[in-house]
This record gives sequence, structure tokens and C-alpha cells, in this order.
Amino acid sequence: MKAKNSFPVSTIGYLKLLSENNNTEWFNTNKSLYENDLLAPAREFVTTVGMKLKEIMPGLIAEPKVNKSIFRLNRDTRFSENKTPYKKNLGILMWEGSVGRNQSSGFYLHIEPDNCFYANGIYFMDKPLLEKYRGFIKNRQNSFELLEIIKKLESSNFSIGGKTLKRLPKELGNLPEEIKNLGLHTGVYAFKNIQEETLTSPDFAEMMFVNYLELIELHKWLFDFTES
Repeated sequence: MKAKNSFPVSTIGYLKLLSENNNTEWFNTNKSLYENDLLAPAREFVTTVGMKLKEIMPGLIAEPKVNKSIFRLNRDTRFSENKTPYKKNLGILMWEGSVGRNQSSGFYLHIEPDNCFYANGIYFMDKPLLEKYRGFIKNRQNSFELLEIIKKLESSNFSIGGKTLKRLPKELGNLPEEIKNLGLHTGVYAFKNIQEETLTSPDFAEMMFVNYLELIELHKWLFDFTES
């Protein structure tokens, strides 16, 4: 039995089994494991933590459904070099914004054997949003606000992701030296690892709510940017 508001030990166990038996036949034969060990606790997590976050952000979208706040396990192999039919991780996202799940800032939980973490931000901006971001950071107040948020998060042992470019785009060539790094980003997000053992803690949902609060400033900056 799992404790209330936590994930069972069998969640990681299921993902290990799926990684070792990554085929449709095994998945279908063991559908009850998917439902009980993965989907049910994920739904409970979204419901519990989403309700708490909505007290602060009423517009937050936290829907305990697959393809909503719970990412589907099956992989779209048409556009992936990895042709295995299923992902070996559980992804959960609660987001806020009018530009859709993948382009809005959101609170994320990643559960994978030996690789569990939580995050906030936008993983990858599509072309229209990226152009908007580059225009937004040309404003010195906007860019220095983001730099200050990043500095605070790094001092709290968060890692910052999304810096994928090696050269600054031409349209950002006039940025002040201290903020040029922001122009190398195609996404902006902060993340921190968590131990697998914490998933089964009785107060895991409450702990994650508190952890997400550390990311509120980044979320607000990104929300203001996407909605501007």
C-alpha cells in the first residue's frame, strides 16, 4: 500500500519493467500495472498539488488526464530516432497560459529510474514564441529581472536549462554583454533532482507544493512574457 499523496514503490518498479520489456505485447498484457502503479497515483498527484497551486494561480491548468497534465507513455516514433514504442519515464505538467501546454510555463515532475527531478519553465519555444522572447529581452528591465531570478535559483542549487545556441542571433547583437547569454536560449527552465525514495514519502505532495513555490518568480516572469 502506498501512503496517501505519494507514489508507490511499484511506480519505479513498473518503469524498470517497461524499459526491459519495451513492446506492445508486454504493455497490453500488463495494462493493470500501468493503471494501478503509474496512472492512479499520477492522477492523485495532479489533483492534490494542482488544487494547492490553484489557490495561488487560479488560471493554472491541472487536468488529471493522459495527454493533459499526464504525458502519454507511448512514443510518436515517426519523428524520433528512438523507435521503442514507450517512454521509460512518467511526466506530469501543470501549466498556466493561453498558448497551450508546450509553450506555456508549467510546473513539471519527471519520474524515471535514477533520474527524478522537478522543474518550472518552458522547455523549447517554437519560432513565433522564440521571436517574441527575443523581443522581450531587448527591454533591459525584462532581461535584468530574468537574470536576477536565475541568480537566485542558482544560489538555491537549481540548474538552468534551455541554453542551446552557441552563437548569438544577429538581431540580438546589441544586447549588453551581461545579458547576452539570455539570447542563447531557445527555452528557459529551472530544475532540481530529487531522490527516488522521496516519491514514497507520506507528505510527498505537500513537499512538492513547497518545492514548486520556490519557482513562482520564474513562472510569473515567463507567464507575463507569454501573455504580453
